[in-house]
Amino acid sequence: MGRRVLVTGSETFFGRALLLALEADETVERVVALDFKAPGRDLEKAVWHRLDLVHPRSGELLAELIEKYALDTLVHTAFLARPVHKGGWAHELEAIGTRHVLSAAEATGVGKVVLRSTTLTYGATANHPNFLPESAPLDGQGQSAFLADKVEVERQASRFAQAHPEKVVTVLRFAPLLGPSADTIATLYFQRALCPTLLGYDPLVQLLHEEDAVEATRLALHRDVRGPVNIGAPEVLALSQAIRLAGARALPLPGPWVRSFSQTLWAVQWGAFPPGLVDFLKYLCVGDLKRMHDELGLSPKYGIRDAILSFAGSTRLGRAAA
Repeated sequence: MGRRVLVTGSETFFGRALLLALEADETVERVVALDFKAPGRDLEKAVWHRLDLVHPRSGELLAELIEKYALDTLVHTAFLARPVHKGGWAHELEAIGTRHVLSAAEATGVGKVVLRSTTLTYGATANHPNFLPESAPLDGQGQSAFLADKVEVERQASRFAQAHPEKVVTVLRFAPLLGPSADTIATLYFQRALCPTLLGYDPLVQLLHEEDAVEATRLALHRDVRGPVNIGAPEVLALSQAIRLAGARALPLPGPWVRSFSQTLWAVQWGAFPPGLVDFLKYLCVGDLKRMHDELGLSPKYGIRDAILSFAGSTRLGRAAA
């Protein structure tokens, strides 16, 4: 028998791409896809069930599905890839939803849990080293609710792993994702004709193509890598270089003005970025990729330039069609 996998968030851009990758993986026998939206396609291996992770009984319903299909692996991808103004709903989806997912894993015979996270949980601070190991503190909690929920999820996963050493828990910390179908905080920034930057600052940035993120998740099904793993393209670029490659122009502005303007727009629910994320335009946040290469065995197909150009090409085509 091959792997029997449950995937949450199956109708996000990432979930859809992951289902296609698992469909092509001969070692995967069955996939149970969970979302509150019906899938837009039929797949041979996948069966879909409607489930809202914020429902109080979702943990019990998850456990029933795991037992029904004799699943051995749980891939939890139902996380927001960009900030939203509905902070209470976002917290319930990510923090409460993850609690339900882990309770189902605890109550069943699932032997492996893979969670999607982000390197942005490290935060952006002046004392960061050039490359952050997975053991670095997660300082993003105080910068926005968007990151605070993800830090809480990681702490839940860590406690679960300590309480259940018989289960393999892998947390994939993706660098911000780009790609033709990606819809993330990175695409939201780089798709602009003018990208705000801070006067006097040009931090290094690390990005990742969506296809490499999917491949990292697929590899995590087959390799017992415990704990968090940074996943990113092997190179870094200065923010100004990344903006030019994306076909946009940098708009340098005074830091206090940007923060104040961002805070005002966010307060009236017009802005796309919480004010705490302005620090990512000032300080670097680059993950060390040693575990990705040595333990997960991932060699990304796309370098950072290729990832940006892939995204930029699709953005230009979309604008031309519009």
